[in-house]
Amino acid sequence: MSMPGRRTFPAFLTLVLLVVVQLTPMEAQETEQASAPSAIGLQDILSWKRIVGPTLSKDGQWFAHRLSPGEGNSELVVRSTRDETEHRFPVGERGGPVSFSDDSRWVAFAITPTKEEADGPGGGNGPARNDVGLLDLSSGEMTKFEAVSSFAFAGERGGWIALRKYPASAAAASRGGGNGNGESRPRGVDLLLHNLASGVQLNLGNVSDFRFDDSGRWLALAIDAQGKAGNGIHLRDMETGVIRVLESAEARYSRLVWAEDRAAFLAFKETEDDDYEDPIYAVVGWTDLDRSSGPEMISYDPHIDSSFPEGMTISTNRPLQWSDAGDAILFGVQDVEMKEGAEEEEEGEEAEEEEGEAEERPGRAADEELDDDEKPDLVIWHWQDPRLQAMQQVQETRDKNFSYLAVYWLDSGRFVRLADDEVDSVTPAGSGYWAVGRDDTEYELMGNLDGRRYQDIYAIDMRSGEREMILERARWANTISPDGAHFLYYRDGHYHTYEFATGQHRNITSEVPTSFIDTEDDHNVVDPPVRARGWTEDGGTVLLSDNWDVWGVDVHGQSATNLTVNGKVDQIRYAGPMQFDPDGDPGVDLSEPTYFQTYGEWTKKSGYSLMTNGRPGPEVLVWDDVRYGQILKAEDADTYVISWTTNETYPDYHLTDSRLRNPRRLTNGFPEQADYLWSDGAMLVDYESDKGDRLQGALYLPANYQEGESYPTIVYFYEKVSQNLHGYTFPTAYGFNKSVYTSNGYAVFMPDIVYTIN
Repeated sequence: MSMPGRRTFPAFLTLVLLVVVQLTPMEAQETEQASAPSAIGLQDILSWKRIVGPTLSKDGQWFAHRLSPGEGNSELVVRSTRDETEHRFPVGERGGPVSFSDDSRWVAFAITPTKEEADGPGGGNGPARNDVGLLDLSSGEMTKFEAVSSFAFAGERGGWIALRKYPASAAAASRGGGNGNGESRPRGVDLLLHNLASGVQLNLGNVSDFRFDDSGRWLALAIDAQGKAGNGIHLRDMETGVIRVLESAEARYSRLVWAEDRAAFLAFKETEDDDYEDPIYAVVGWTDLDRSSGPEMISYDPHIDSSFPEGMTISTNRPLQWSDAGDAILFGVQDVEMKEGAEEEEEGEEAEEEEGEAEERPGRAADEELDDDEKPDLVIWHWQDPRLQAMQQVQETRDKNFSYLAVYWLDSGRFVRLADDEVDSVTPAGSGYWAVGRDDTEYELMGNLDGRRYQDIYAIDMRSGEREMILERARWANTISPDGAHFLYYRDGHYHTYEFATGQHRNITSEVPTSFIDTEDDHNVVDPPVRARGWTEDGGTVLLSDNWDVWGVDVHGQSATNLTVNGKVDQIRYAGPMQFDPDGDPGVDLSEPTYFQTYGEWTKKSGYSLMTNGRPGPEVLVWDDVRYGQILKAEDADTYVISWTTNETYPDYHLTDSRLRNPRRLTNGFPEQADYLWSDGAMLVDYESDKGDRLQGALYLPANYQEGESYPTIVYFYEKVSQNLHGYTFPTAYGFNKSVYTSNGYAVFMPDIVYTIN
């Protein structure tokens, strides 16, 4: 929402510069003042650096991040967490992915073109080509590989990095040019396998896609050559170096995806069909890769399956997905356009008649082109469209790429369509055989007008495709439990669960001695919920917040435990819970150490507390007049990294342990801040509104503030903002920015305002 009278920064900068010119010191004092901190100007904003993409090696002994200015070239910093060893490399204007090897001995990173290269003569006329840097962390030696589009280390076993090159003619490939016979160019390029220990390199040709499995033993390759000669799926055993051809066909293969914790993978198979304008797709895959008799093949071709909907194909716009048990494949299906003449004869005759009538009508010659100013740009919007025209335009790409979820069961060889035009949004459970479908057809138009979104909710049996409406006109539908047995939703001030197996609904919070209504929500909504915090990993407990404490509530509503205990009493807000699971399994294991981020509502302090062995009442680890950021943890070590800020303190990262003790600074993101005027601190102001609301505001003092002096003051108000008292605001050249104003001699007051219905 734009505020009345708000000015953008460039206009403000012009004003400030005029004032500075008028107040310039005498020429005799210029030399003395040259080294003094200066007010932030536009060019300073563009050069202000941020720490981007912080990441720890698995053993916790190395920390990497990019330093990126608002405009200009970035730098990669890789530093030891044990000593002062540090490596810095230029990585171009944007920088790119950074990855440590699983054994933490190597780091690879993308190097993008510099700003000068992009802006120079010919810059931007063709697709940019990245390079890749490979750093040996034991020696500090960096090897550069030119023209590499993507890269990956070989999983847990390590020893190799794969580097996929660009096509010989990147410009032609990016345009999707043909080869003269109507076929698109091959997508295969050279894949370089580089042995990290010996430096030996192996070049594999015509590779369009590649993926290592998690163990690093297997490398799956999709081959796409000129004329589709030898196209197929190859598998390389990284232990023996043996490459096996799993399938070869006049087709194209893409989007390789491995199963978790199993030696099995899938791919799309693309073929041409004379009846269709676009390619059609099937799914292929292989399991039991190390079986002595050879891998077992999985294949599903929907166009030889009579149960597959006519006029559709498998969609590549939705990734292939294994079921949790590995007994099914989930994918999307979408419409495919038929060629002229492939439809029924009557339709063809009708088209010919219409074409003849068009030729008889006077008009512009077919080969005569319209000038730009003659081309129509009329947009017709029907008043009963469920989505506003502007939203239709914004979501045009999403609509074109939309697909309907389906599943193929391996044992029975049965295809089941889960989503259709009636229920087009379906979310499968992570485990089990149920899914949840959502249909907003009856409510979409009114929801776009008044902002209240309703849906009908369906329980769908993924084995049969049968579905049943379980909630009508639901406003706050939530998530499926990790075990796939229950669905959580909120209605009439309480959280409820639905049990798929029995069809039973339960109000699980009616007996809990607190309220989960978000009384501080500032939208025009009656009794909205405080967002649920998730589930325990076994699906037996829902984690809910009353805006102060986090509660563990039994999925059947039989018990409830206040896990954080003192939130409401001491006016502390608990966020979380948070754990560090390298496998990314859904849900929280309360028997493991569990972190909660904390915030004092009236003190503006923040910190972290730790709950161990599932015992309610977390122990306070840190609690300070700062604003803490997210904690990072090394996957295989008790090494943690954390950042914090104040209004004046840059968000640098610090090395610590699981209890956040003895932090040691790892980064120095922008030491140049000392060269600029900033702010002389922030003050918390308490006040009461004329409606009797207890409120607070954050007052940010101008640089070089002197008590008792008067300063121009800007008041910025929008919802509640005092929680940012200790937040560091990076200078920006757009919108309202308190740091730029305080640097230029203004005080900034940001008071809270609260909302009541209507």
